[in-house]
Amino acid sequence: MAVSSSSTVNTGQTEVGGVRTENIHVQVTTIRLTKENYLQWSTAMTMGIAGRGKIAYINGKKIEPAETNVAWNTWFIEDNQISGFNK
Repeated sequence: MAVSSSSTVNTGQTEVGGVRTENIHVQVTTIRLTKENYLQWSTAMTMGIAGRGKIAYINGKKIEPAETNVAWNTWFIEDNQISGFNK
């Protein structure tokens, strides 16, 4: 069975607290998670997210700054973008 993946990219950018953040609507993979394909789905998701330079949000290396930190707004937006990759 052939597997394909695709992504849709909107190249707009948003500026948050003086930091530019990608405003990208992305479909990381066309593979839908089922009981039988976790390994294939997980590999595709990991590669797609890592390829966008956002794997630190998944593996826990990108730590949430304090809400009083100016970097928090950027972290919040990017963290939510990663959550959207899975939908």
